[in-house]
Amino acid sequence: MFENPNVNPINPESIFENTVRMMENPTPHMNGATNGDKDAPGEKKAPPPKASIDYEAMLAACRVRLASPPQSLPIMLWIEENGKRYRFGTIGDISLASGKAKSGKSRFAQMLAAAAIAPDGRAGNVVCQLPVGKKGIVIFDTEQNQPDTWAGLDRIVKAAMLQTEPENIHVFSLRPFHPTERLAFIDKFLADHQSTVSFAIIDGIKDLVCSINDENEATELMTQLFKWATNYQMHIHQIIHQNMGSDKERGHLGTEAVNKSETTVEVCRDKETGIFCVKPKYCRGQEFPEFGFEIDPETGATSPVGVDDLPKHAGNEGRGRKPNANPSDFPIEYHREILEWVFAQNPKPKYAELQSLVRVGLERHGVKIGDSKARAFIAWMSKGINVLCCPSNRADHYKQMC
Repeated sequence: MFENPNVNPINPESIFENTVRMMENPTPHMNGATNGDKDAPGEKKAPPPKASIDYEAMLAACRVRLASPPQSLPIMLWIEENGKRYRFGTIGDISLASGKAKSGKSRFAQMLAAAAIAPDGRAGNVVCQLPVGKKGIVIFDTEQNQPDTWAGLDRIVKAAMLQTEPENIHVFSLRPFHPTERLAFIDKFLADHQSTVSFAIIDGIKDLVCSINDENEATELMTQLFKWATNYQMHIHQIIHQNMGSDKERGHLGTEAVNKSETTVEVCRDKETGIFCVKPKYCRGQEFPEFGFEIDPETGATSPVGVDDLPKHAGNEGRGRKPNANPSDFPIEYHREILEWVFAQNPKPKYAELQSLVRVGLERHGVKIGDSKARAFIAWMSKGINVLCCPSNRADHYKQMC
């Protein structure tokens, strides 16, 4: 099976030509104007344009009356445990999986996809029933390269107990492209296939925005997901990373994704046993019990793991981090995130202000520190990884480096 994969690798020359075109015709997110940028000090931000609506149509369509109960939304995905089914995903709604890096979020999404294409609609603890006449599913992978994305498709087909790739699954690797291009591609594909596709997985919603801490981008993306799910009568499952040092989803985008999703699960992997654990965090339906699964390395088949066999310490990686974690424990992107928030609060902080804001910024990421550790973070940001420009005199202003 898949011994000679017919993979069409992305042409590096085409990527170069595409990059040149983007630089010659920059989008609003490029040319130094990302959504993460803030207005210059003293410059008033223009108010957003007033929306034009059909008030009468919205009045008739949106009012909820007790005497007129709406039709229930069809459930597409369930978690089954001990013979009982728990609602996971409905048509017209969205769900979310979060976890640390390499914790098994994509493996869980692959289990969902496998259940969707399996002849019996099952994979592990997941049961899926696609609507009649809309059996198509699509996976948009924004993080992995084509070979790794292909390997994921191979696992899905094996987990579904199929010998060949079925016609109703579409998988795309969108890593080389700009967030606005990824979003435009997804929008076009879903519009063109709205009559056949009822389930979409977006593995990496962070890569559909330029800044995960931009409230407007987060709101716009969640609104777009709901439009797709509602207008095209489909379910959308999204994946996002958690912060280091806590189990909180990253940035404003993560907060919005949790708030808007009907089901949010946390996925983790036990390094000793290789067992993946799935825990419900927030459910609009009845909360299902924590469950585990493992993948047969030979066949790719997904097998449920009994509750008694679940690792007692599963999911605790990162939660035992001491509040005074060392600056070098965090990757550079997290330091950039913290500084992005710091300078959004005060574009020209002096040292005392910077120290206080760094403490608050880290606490927002679930890491509590004192003043001495805040000074260590500032020193690491400026001298260790060069993301902060320090003045020669502490009485002067600090600047964020690009």
